[in-house]
Amino acid sequence: MQEKLTNRAVENLAATGKPYELHDTEIKGFLVRVQPSGLKTYYYSYYNEAGKRQRYKIGRHGSLSAVQARDIAAKQAGRVADSEDVQKKRKEIRTEAERQKAKTLRSFLENHYQPWATAQRKTGKAMVKSIRLQFDFLLDKPLDEITVWLVEKWRTERRKAGTKPATINKELGGLKALLSKAVDWGVIDIHPLARVRPLKVDNNSVVRYLNKAEEMRLREAITAREETMRQKRRSHNEWLIERHEKPRPEYPADKFADHLAPMVLISINTGLRRGELFNLCWEDVSLSKATLTIKGDTAKSGKTRHLPLNTEALAALKK
Repeated sequence: MQEKLTNRAVENLAATGKPYELHDTEIKGFLVRVQPSGLKTYYYSYYNEAGKRQRYKIGRHGSLSAVQARDIAAKQAGRVADSEDVQKKRKEIRTEAERQKAKTLRSFLENHYQPWATAQRKTGKAMVKSIRLQFDFLLDKPLDEITVWLVEKWRTERRKAGTKPATINKELGGLKALLSKAVDWGVIDIHPLARVRPLKVDNNSVVRYLNKAEEMRLREAITAREETMRQKRRSHNEWLIERHEKPRPEYPADKFADHLAPMVLISINTGLRRGELFNLCWEDVSLSKATLTIKGDTAKSGKTRHLPLNTEALAALKK
């Protein structure tokens, strides 16, 4: 079918049971395709230098008028006359756009770094969360466009906000680690933040220990708590018995009421970190040898180590 494609002519095209096309009589290759749904789309059809027919999608009728579509078709016809494969060029542009999009911080983080970090690093999940939160202004930037100036500006703002240098170093370290992986995996050629040095941190700060008075108050508090829990259990059982209900087991004097007291005693006597203490399993305890084993996958250093147990720590574990 052929007819000059005008707005009126296109509007009058009715949908049928199958798709059909109406070709323009003035611009060779300019056409509109009508779908059974009534959707009408403008195309420019041509042969490339290899003699293969190509079809360049111009746009939908309604979003474009026939006049606008005609102007675009005329421009594409001119480019084809100059031996340009307009459809191939469009695909190349789209491919490059997708390639550049895949190189943004957001895309690399979501599709590459996050799966690797969460599987390979104990702190991977927290690191990814920190990068998203602290560097949200960089998420849509290509990795190789993350500049030293942008990061220094961010660092200055964090300092003005009162953030400690050690915290800033940790946050920036996560981003730098990500960019190092991008270099290792061939996504970018050069690490854009390689010249950024961490802020100076005072590493000679005094380690905080409990003094004797503080330790005594802590011990008194956990002992008082244990007795309070026993008293509450006794009172509750008396209440249950009065109502002819089954009482709950009493806390034996030679056992701990719950986990808190032994955790405090183990911590005082071994210096375990919180995560190491919370992840401790019975298989890590040797009562016969009086030792604790801190496995590398739960240790901050990533290295397994063995700790001797003194009398109080050993007694607490046995109890």
